[in-house]
Amino acid sequence: MALASAQAQSFVTIDVKPAGSADLQSRHVKVSPTGDLMATSVNAITLIDEGYSVPANPSERLSNLPPWVYSERYDITAKAFSAAKRSGLPNTKSADVVFQKVLAERFGLKIRVERKSMPV
Repeated sequence: MALASAQAQSFVTIDVKPAGSADLQSRHVKVSPTGDLMATSVNAITLIDEGYSVPANPSERLSNLPPWVYSERYDITAKAFSAAKRSGLPNTKSADVVFQKVLAERFGLKIRVERKSMPV
């Protein structure tokens, strides 16, 4: 069961290229029911927002992010492992894992959670 779960969160291929268009109107992100990810003209902060439910605007909740996270745009195609295609992605939580996996594997994102006091 653990192996199937790990495979469902993996990709056969992940292709990340500089965006073919700088037009913000062409930006879109889609996770198919089979677990494939298709993103056009997205920046890394959009993937972080989708995968971890944190604000995409500069925020004190996120620290130590390089400027390119906001400025560089990418076209991304990730093909899910065949086990994921058979089982599908039944809920949003599973889709979050898709974004998290791409961020870790292709962008080298490492997440550290810490508690800190902030004004509200």
